[in-house]
Amino acid sequence: MNAFIAYAAPIVSVVAALIALLGPSGKADQIGLASLTPFGWAAVAFAVTGLAFTLYNANAQQNALRRAENELATMRRSAQDQFEDGINLIVDVLRFAALMPYTTASIPGSGVRSPYRFSREIDLRSERTLADLAKLRLDPGVRLNGPYIPSAVPFSPSTKPAMNILMEESAKAIDTLENALQIYAARAADANVIDAASQLSRDPFLKRLTLLKEKWDARSAIEDSIRPETVNLYFLDDTTYPSPAGYLKLLDRIDRLQAALDALVKRQ
Repeated sequence: MNAFIAYAAPIVSVVAALIALLGPSGKADQIGLASLTPFGWAAVAFAVTGLAFTLYNANAQQNALRRAENELATMRRSAQDQFEDGINLIVDVLRFAALMPYTTASIPGSGVRSPYRFSREIDLRSERTLADLAKLRLDPGVRLNGPYIPSAVPFSPSTKPAMNILMEESAKAIDTLENALQIYAARAADANVIDAASQLSRDPFLKRLTLLKEKWDARSAIEDSIRPETVNLYFLDDTTYPSPAGYLKLLDRIDRLQAALDALVKRQ
């Protein structure tokens, strides 16, 4: 229907012009509408019809453009929400790890009352958090000590080993970010957001968290042991001397993406 109207407007206008050429459109001894001959009335009718088609077509194009813009805006907002979800998921993973010395068995400090009532109270850059993560030696067999609620410990209650939760939720965060990137980049959206999200989704420390089982198996084979104090697979690093450098770089990338998203929202 829209295609017909798009072609009809110029066709009707040409017909109106041809009719005007075929015969006299007005009487010389009269003025106004009374002077119009049948040819004149026909030309006017076709001209008005052509104008109506033109206006209708212009309005349809504007409506289509608005719909396309609204759909694009909706998809971009959806991608932005997914970026936020990915950030929140990574933060929850890191908070879960910071709580593990207090909430899992067979880890130094286990049995000590958690200093946090809610996981959101954890400052991921604080000295306490860095100290807790530095002593966090991973063990594929440990689980949460009790039935913690999600407000206190993310991803709980769960019967899975804590290390599995770290791996699975880290992988989910990467998938969330990459899915949002596919939507966002295809729409030629904000370059700062795309670059920051790309850097975060490819972060080496975050990627390493998805490979903890492989890291454990490799180190266990080298040490010929399944004892965590012998394998020495630390959360911050898989060496005997854990370093927070990769962890802090991940936090910087989270902050950069969040800042890019906040700046984008202010411009919208």
